[in-house]
Amino acid sequence: MAAKTNSLEALRRKIKAALRKGLKAYGIQPKRIIAEPAVNGTKWRFLIISDDFEPWLFSERQDVIWRLLEKSLEADELLKVTMVMALTEKEAKGDFR
Repeated sequence: MAAKTNSLEALRRKIKAALRKGLKAYGIQPKRIIAEPAVNGTKWRFLIISDDFEPWLFSERQDVIWRLLEKSLEADELLKVTMVMALTEKEAKGDFR
């Protein structure tokens, strides 16, 4: 497991790097990873946008993402992630057809 981070901003950078690296192993190249502060700025929520998610079920996306985060973060760091959405460009614009 990786070293623990001391600040929320450092944690954001660590999570984004872990997601990019981990998803690459699955053939996913995120177009964007957007982080937003949550819970009065004490935690983070993320949106990952990649058309490479298109053939994946939403449950498959979540399963892979949370497994990657569990491998990359300490338990108390993981508690600072409230949500991760993984969408294609179309889905991010509201088109789920």
